[in-house]
Amino acid sequence: MPISKESLDSKPSSCCGKLKSAWSLITVEPAVLLLTISYGLYMIVSSELYITKVCKVNLALGDEICDNIQDHNEEQVLVQRYVSKLNIYNRVLQAVPSFIFAVVAGPWSDVYGRRTFLILSISGFVFNNAVFMLNIYFFYELKAEWLLLECLQDCTGGTILFYLTVYAYIADITDPSTRTKRMAFLSGLWPIGSNIGKALGGLIKNQLGFMYNFAIGMLVALVAMLYIVLFVKETVKPNTLEEYKTSNDPKQVNRPKERSQSLGARISFLFSLENVKNGFSALTRPRKHNMRAYIILLLFVFQFMMFNFVADYTNRYLFLRRSLGLNLEDYTRYSIATGVIGIISQCFLVPFLSEKMKIRDATISFYDMFASAINCLIMAFATEEWMLYVGAVINCLDSSSYSVVRSMVTKIAEPHETGSLLAVFGSFQSIMPMIATPVFGMLYRSTVANFPQLYLLIVAGFFLLNSVCLLFVRHGLKKLNKKMAQDDGVIGEEILEMVPTPLKARPKSWYPERPHSQAEKDSVILTKIMSQSMDTLT
Repeated sequence: MPISKESLDSKPSSCCGKLKSAWSLITVEPAVLLLTISYGLYMIVSSELYITKVCKVNLALGDEICDNIQDHNEEQVLVQRYVSKLNIYNRVLQAVPSFIFAVVAGPWSDVYGRRTFLILSISGFVFNNAVFMLNIYFFYELKAEWLLLECLQDCTGGTILFYLTVYAYIADITDPSTRTKRMAFLSGLWPIGSNIGKALGGLIKNQLGFMYNFAIGMLVALVAMLYIVLFVKETVKPNTLEEYKTSNDPKQVNRPKERSQSLGARISFLFSLENVKNGFSALTRPRKHNMRAYIILLLFVFQFMMFNFVADYTNRYLFLRRSLGLNLEDYTRYSIATGVIGIISQCFLVPFLSEKMKIRDATISFYDMFASAINCLIMAFATEEWMLYVGAVINCLDSSSYSVVRSMVTKIAEPHETGSLLAVFGSFQSIMPMIATPVFGMLYRSTVANFPQLYLLIVAGFFLLNSVCLLFVRHGLKKLNKKMAQDDGVIGEEILEMVPTPLKARPKSWYPERPHSQAEKDSVILTKIMSQSMDTLT
């Protein structure tokens, strides 16, 4: 049913009405939730499987030692060094196909649509769980190295491709003034789903065994694929793209080429040099107000965040087992607690700070980086488990910068190049594990016996460096906003949208003219409902 202008401005009369309206406008969110549940079901359990398989199969230390590895210090160091080496190989194997897909997927999806890569990336999680199931069924016949075949998940794009496409999809259907909040809500589904999966995963593993974790994870991934096929509509219509003005020359017009819709043409364009060039030209082409420099700065900040994230989480489980003697249940409990904090942060705190308090996106990211450094220091020198929870509370905005920085980039980008820019970010993001994991894996292996927390001190330093970069970005964008406001005759408004302001407050020349699709109108209603819900909670 078409949505009238009056319906966009109307407010649901009751809480039930708000929820019913919000539910009717949901798009990719259920698929994101299902996929994160699938991931949570095997995320921690797969680490335990690596440790168990190395101990019992590769090193043949026996059930008595392996089932009580924390009580045997020398054997634990030996196992952790072996597992750390496998983690290095695993990250490299996963990074290469993710990089290839990220480079070509964004520009291709700008032309042919997002759904294809949503479905393809989810299929990798099915293969991934199948690899784990085979390794359990042939537990003693297959050594731990066979677990490295989990890289098949990334041979279809993996999480890099999935989230690249999801964020491009959301950018297609959301207004720039509400995009940070909408992407924060979407990012909030990650801790919700992964913690549901982790909570169930620990219980399933203890009660039923490894096999059921991966079987149920495979089933949930299949349901997510089916949802995309049946219920998610395409946002990019081939050969119907409007003319868009480029930001470096308001008079110049880019006319997207009409392309053949045959399967052969689609595959040919996917791996063509032109497709690859489209992605990187979106990053490097001149832009009005020298916006290219800020996009490159945001690229650097985003990749440094990813580098720190990989460096931290590559060894976190091993480190906490070594330093505090945490077992699978302890670590699952801690992960769920940090996940709950992340849910509150992404779904409520970030939208509140961004939309209600009008705090700049770069400021939110700065606090995230600074608090992450403090959390690393607390974790490095913690002597009791409760100290980890104190650090998690201080670092309440953990990982929120991923959605915030993506939102900033999509606000700067032209509508027809969103996928291309996110693809460039995703391609570099896929390389970070290939760099960080070997470096910090070898560092941890060499220091695990005497000073295992050294890697956390280095990560804390990198987080502090990133926070300094964000201060520079914030200062530069603040000055740029003032200049742009004077040039465009809008005083006191954040034209660059580092603080969300109503779209109508900006000159029409700032955004390219394009028709509003039904999906965009639906998105406006959804964000209004979210805003009204926030009013009752804040």
